[in-house]
Amino acid sequence: MYCDRVVCNTGNNDSTEAIEKVQPHIIAIGTDWATKDYYSQMGFTQEWLDIRDIVMVYIPYTKDVSSTIIKQKIVERYDK
Repeated sequence: MYCDRVVCNTGNNDSTEAIEKVQPHIIAIGTDWATKDYYSQMGFTQEWLDIRDIVMVYIPYTKDVSSTIIKQKIVERYDK
């Protein structure tokens, strides 16, 4: 699986602005979020996604591979 585009969440706790701008078909999140309230954190509901025909899928969590670690590596690389 790959990603062809990454969009910054400009709305902080309200991701709807970024989602509306991009109009994705799929929102992919890690399975580490499966037991957390991802909807509240991102500012939308399943109904909101359904109205826009957006599917949320869970990608298996991989230890030591996370967006936080990737971001840290990028910052370290370009912050020289």
